Amino acid sequence: MACCDRYKQNIFLYAGRLSVWQCFERTVQLYKEIEKHIEGTKFLVLTPHGKEAEEYLKQYRVKNYEVAYVASEEVSKAIQYCKFGFCLRDENVVNYVATPTKLSDYIGNGIMPVFTKYIGDFAEISEGNPYCLCVEAPDFWSKLKQLSTEPIYEEDLYNSFSKIFGDYYSSEYHEEHLIQRLSILQEQFGV
Repeated sequence: MACCDRYKQNIFLYAGRLSVWQCFERTVQLYKEIEKHIEGTKFLVLTPHGKEAEEYLKQYRVKNYEVAYVASEEVSKAIQYCKFGFCLRDENVVNYVATPTKLSDYIGNGIMPVFTKYIGDFAEISEGNPYCLCVEAPDFWSKLKQLSTEPIYEEDLYNSFSKIFGDYYSSEYHEEHLIQRLSILQEQFGV
């Protein structure tokens, strides 16, 4: 099995708006720390708020970054060489019941998510996945360094994501389980 070229570059992605709840400033701060610990990284920021994003990047003295905006139909092409994708959130009840679409986009595009424990279900389901990085995990930095320096095999990543998230993001799976549960309720309560 050959190592995939796309994972040879340590390109970190932030895709989205800069609303406070999306924690862009915190993301920039984390990326700045990553630059200190890992050589040869790049930060790609895809946002319609380019000027504001650049202000944060300059404020925190981020060295290697690119800010751009692409139409939604062009996103997959623009992120095809990204290795890691940020989705940081603060503690908020909404995050425990709503997993950001951004995470499914990252996983669907073979991008390893970097997230906080406040993503609720996603944080729990991804625990132990070698390609998912929770910033609060005690092994975050060692895991990040390992993934940044060792070869990544696309097939291994795909299999790992499929095993963990195949059912989580499957509407068929959830429909089937909902039907089963409703049937049980109907039997128990004659509804």
